[in-house]
Amino acid sequence: MKSLTNEIQQALMQIGTAVYSQAGASPNGGTSTDRQGGGEDVIDADFVEQK
Repeated sequence: MKSLTNEIQQALMQIGTAVYSQAGASPNGGTSTDRQGGGEDVIDADFVEQK
């Protein structure tokens, strides 16, 4: 059981490395242009449900 868990963890690490090593990818899911202000506008707001 432990060896199977280790194999799965190693496979997931390889997948994660491949995903994040793609050109322009960053850990937060954006591209390099997002960090330079060239991405989408983000609006932070609280949601209040009307009764």
